[in-house]
Amino acid sequence: MPFGWLSSTGLSIFSIACSYINSALLAQMMMKRHKMEKDLGIGTEVGYSKNAETAKRSPTLAAMNRKFGMIHGLSSLANIMAFGSLAMHSWYLSSKLDL
Repeated sequence: MPFGWLSSTGLSIFSIACSYINSALLAQMMMKRHKMEKDLGIGTEVGYSKNAETAKRSPTLAAMNRKFGMIHGLSSLANIMAFGSLAMHSWYLSSKLDL
C-alpha cells in the first residue's frame, strides 16, 4: 500500500469525521443545552457562568456537560489527526518534487 494513498485517505477520513462531529453532534447538543439552560434560568449571564454550580444540583446538566466534554475531545482528536495526515501527505507530495 503506497504511503501517498494512505496519507490522503487518512486526511479524508479525519476531515469527514471532523465535519460530522462538529456539524451534527455538536449542533444537536447545543440546541438541547440551550433549552436546558433556559429552563434552569442560567446561560444569560455575562462573565462568570453559573453552569458549574447548577450542575452540582442538576444531574441531567452534569451528564450533558460530560457528554459535551467527550464530543469536544473527539472533535479535537479528529482535528489533530486530520492535521497530522495533512502534514504527512504534504511531506509525501513534496518528496515527489524534482527541483
